[in-house]
Parts: sequence; C-alpha cells; structure tokens
Amino acid sequence: MDMHRDFAKWYKTIQAEESTEALVKRWQGVVANCQSVDQSLLETLTDLVTGRRISPDNEAHLAFCQAFKDADPFFVPDDCAQEIATLASIVLTILLDGSCEEEYSVDTALLLTSALHADGIPINSVTDIGTRALNALDRLAVEQRDRVARFELKQPRVPKINVQKLLAKAPEINGGDPSQTANVLQRIIDQVTSQALTQARLSYENSVRLADHILVKDEELDMLWWAYNDYSTKLREPISKIAPGLRALVAGKELADRTSILPGPLVAKRLLHKIGVKSKSKITIIKLVESCDRDWIEAVLSSRVSRHTPIHHALKLGFDTDDKTAWEPMWRSQTGVQAEFTLTEPMYAWLFYVERQLLARQELAHASR
Repeated sequence: MDMHRDFAKWYKTIQAEESTEALVKRWQGVVANCQSVDQSLLETLTDLVTGRRISPDNEAHLAFCQAFKDADPFFVPDDCAQEIATLASIVLTILLDGSCEEEYSVDTALLLTSALHADGIPINSVTDIGTRALNALDRLAVEQRDRVARFELKQPRVPKINVQKLLAKAPEINGGDPSQTANVLQRIIDQVTSQALTQARLSYENSVRLADHILVKDEELDMLWWAYNDYSTKLREPISKIAPGLRALVAGKELADRTSILPGPLVAKRLLHKIGVKSKSKITIIKLVESCDRDWIEAVLSSRVSRHTPIHHALKLGFDTDDKTAWEPMWRSQTGVQAEFTLTEPMYAWLFYVERQLLARQELAHASR
C-alpha cells in the first residue's frame, strides 16, 4: 500500500523533525495494522483516540504496538502515549478512506459514529476522525446501493463449437487409431465443458446481481411503508404519539430492523423525521432511559452492548440499577461522554439507529466464525 499523501503531515504534528526513514518505518506499522484488523483492534483503536483506559494485557493493543516494533526495533510504546494515539487515529482514517477491504470501512464508520456519540466524547486525533466517519457512512451508503441498483445482466459472448471442423482437422480418426480418436474427442469435450462453465458462472453472477437489486428495492419499499404508516409493530400504536424519548429509540430500532444493507441509506434521518421524531428540545440521558418501559429495554439489549454503544449501555445500566439516577456517573465514566452533554430527540433516534446497525454487524460476524 502506497504511503497516504497526508501521512507525513499528520505524523509531524507530534514528531516535527522526524526523518524520511522513520516515516517509512511508521507507515509500515500502519499498513501492518490495516492488514490485520479485526473487531477487537477496531475497538482498541477507538479507545486510544478517545483516551479511554486500556488494560496493559489487552491483546489487541499489544499487537498494535508490536507492528510498529517489528518495523522499528527502537520503537518504545510505553514512552510515547501521544504518538500511539496519533498512530491509532491514522490507522482508523486509512480504514475509513476505503484503502483496505470495504467491510472494515463499514465497521469502522459505524463504530466511530456510535462511540463518539455526536461529539459528546473528546477525541485525540490529528485527522478530524469524527467528521471522516460521518462522511464515510454517507459514501458507503451510496456506494453499497448504487452498485446493485444500477445493474446490467451480462450477456456471454460464447463462440460456437464447430465439431465438423475439428474432425476435419483430425484425419487420424478415419485411420482407426483409438488413442488419436480419444484425443480429438477430448478436445471437443474440453471446449464444451469450458463454455458450459462460462455460461454457468455468468448465470450465477447475474442471479446475484438481480437478488441484490431486489434486496435494495425491498428495503426501500419496506422503509417507505413504515414511515408513511406511522405505526410501531412492537408497541402497537402510532410512533408519532409515543412519548418523546422512547419515541426516538423505538423509531431508531424499527428503522434498523428494516435496513438490509449496511450502512443505512442517506434518507434515514428524513424517514425518522417523517415518522414524527422532530422535537428540537434537548433530552438528558436520564430522561431518555426513564421514558422506556423495562420490557422494551430488555428486548433490545444483547450481549454485544458495550461502552462503544453509549445509548444501549445507558439502557443496560438503568435496567440493572434500582436507583433511577445512580447509574449516570458510571455511564459517563465508562463511555467518556462529557458532563451535561445532551442531545435532541432526532439525534438520539439516528444514533440509536447507528448503534443497532453496529450491533447487527457484530452479531453477524460472531455467527460466521
């Protein structure tokens, strides 16, 4: 992977006099981490840029640092916390930009957007990573759908097999030599087989394109019917009539349930507005959790809920604690959300929608192992 055009500029914010050789070594460490990325590393990198405490024996953190030590034996991670955080933000930026596998761009964009909680969490980044994550979500949402929405069925150009011509070039058949006859016939069989396989492959590719196209259209139709119907299938009442707070989360969850291709479409915010999530009043996280029925909270929680999904984490802490407010300081400490930071109902709805997508990706990845 070629060095990113801005890598030197980013890195020199912390090492202004660094040599070209040192830059090359650090870039080798960045590439090594991008090529070995997994969910555990993504979460660790997110923790590094948000300043969360990381256990000394965290395997993903150790592996992250080891990649730079392998490129530069003189690299001492214990002495350069700021450099480690900067390198973490650079790796995340490269993943967001799509320089590696697309699936990791989706995972990175969803994780950062969820974990940063609409800038409610201070970050240590030289790459404006919060904005990049939002831009990546928009870009990926369009690319994922455009690729399958405008498709063309491929028509194979398969030449005809002229058996008579092949036989005419093989007069040895008339001589009665069994081995020569077998060779000619085998050439005919090989050509027929090759062309049949070409046809089969193209037919399969066409069926996949068509299935993906139908999936996009079904998703669009399902979302539009849901938005115009204004009805919660879970609570059995109009979403627009549900109390603020709970309404935001119900809308975010039910829209996520109808999202087949991740990340969700650009119109997600408009659909949430259409369903009635439009109040501009700020809601505290405590009021948000208080507005939710315990049965509903229990139904949306999963084992994947963590500090990287702040709204789900608040629901879990509130569900597990008898006191209605005692969990809030712990929540802020674990997630890093600043004191007194609040959001509007539409933003809670959209972030909950993003968190639901992130959890769905993690469940899918876990199930496929």
